[in-house]
Amino acid sequence: ETFQKMLKEKHPDLSATEDETYYKLWGDFQNKVLSLYENDLGMNNSKIVLWNSHLTQKDNLDKISKDKYTIQFWGNLFEEHFLEELGNILDSGFEVIMSNYDDLYLDCGFGPWVGGAANNWCSPYKSWKIIYEADVRKFVTNTYPGSNHADK
Repeated sequence: ETFQKMLKEKHPDLSATEDETYYKLWGDFQNKVLSLYENDLGMNNSKIVLWNSHLTQKDNLDKISKDKYTIQFWGNLFEEHFLEELGNILDSGFEVIMSNYDDLYLDCGFGPWVGGAANNWCSPYKSWKIIYEADVRKFVTNTYPGSNHADK
């Protein structure tokens, strides 16, 4: 009851749904920790890397600042929902570090070792040639024509 009262006082505009409450609190937490971090270091222009997550999905991106966070994107660029998520992050003005596992996932070793299944983020094996041929700027430019996303 005390927590709910505090939440209503702090966020009177917050609806009662569990998801919205959770993501609002998560955003508050991220921003509070960033503030503490900056205060401890005596600086206020930090740029923090945050992995893409539910907090970086379209409806939640307004809970964090594009001026304070760079999103490290981990996903498969050949799956529509990941493309949509990446587009939303870019459209919101965030800088992005690409770590897409279809080309750039390096910590897998030799292929499908995860649970013995042949279909996971580690398979197929990514050779150095695949990694060096991965042109994220070209991919983003082709996927989002007319945008300046490739520069972010």
